[in-house]
Amino acid sequence: MFILKKFNTVKRFLKIIFLEIHDLYDCVSGKRKSHIPPTRLMFDGPASLDDFLKSGDVFMSSFVQILHPEPSIRVLDIGSGIGRHTLPLTKLIDSHGRYDGIEIVIAGVKWCRKHISNRFPNFRFQHVDIYNGAYNPRGKILPEEFVFPFEDNSFDIVMALSVFTHMTPDSVQNYLKESYRVLKPGGKAYFTYFLINDDSKKRLGDQNNTQPFEQTPDGYWTTNHQIPEAAIAYDEDVVRRFYSDSNLKISKIYYGSWCGRKKFTDYQDIVLASKK
Repeated sequence: MFILKKFNTVKRFLKIIFLEIHDLYDCVSGKRKSHIPPTRLMFDGPASLDDFLKSGDVFMSSFVQILHPEPSIRVLDIGSGIGRHTLPLTKLIDSHGRYDGIEIVIAGVKWCRKHISNRFPNFRFQHVDIYNGAYNPRGKILPEEFVFPFEDNSFDIVMALSVFTHMTPDSVQNYLKESYRVLKPGGKAYFTYFLINDDSKKRLGDQNNTQPFEQTPDGYWTTNHQIPEAAIAYDEDVVRRFYSDSNLKISKIYYGSWCGRKKFTDYQDIVLASKK
């Protein structure tokens, strides 16, 4: 056990050194612009400048195609990360609109405030100290008890990208109910998941599947039984029940490529719903 811990410590140290050198190269070469975070801070996805920009472009394409948003929209982003999906929205949302991001990793909030809010004052970021076994194991607030710090009927769109893929059932259900509360009547919920259905289940053993999910006795699937929040999937029927219980009406599901599908919209499965 001691040797394993020592190995993991050395591995983390070497990764930090590698990313520091990579960041220095990107900065000196002019490849990374000042409004793009350094790779060592990219905790919300692949630590790669090219992947950061590509995932932002893919998100924006899907977001616009599915939602047809107006520039004056008000958006709540649950899990705003390091700005991976926020930066593209600065090109869409004008001064009459507003973006609010909440995030459990304080480094992401600090970077976004300094590099995004300073340029776009209507883009605001809050740190919320919510427990998560993978991303914030010392968090003081239980996610199943968290109340969004916003008034009822405040937002046109609530989005959560790769957030419910790191949350257990009670927490997801609470977030769905809170999303319903803060959405305006007719507002849209744009959330991503790993959904287990007949199609994805038969692909779990395929070589093109990227997530080796295993079922747990607690009503969900995970890739890591020691730290379940590392990656979580749900049976599609379970998610549909969660939405029904939260009074959110599912409009359409756009299936992703994560399990090896040939036809897909994005990497994860997108569930689009509205406030009844």
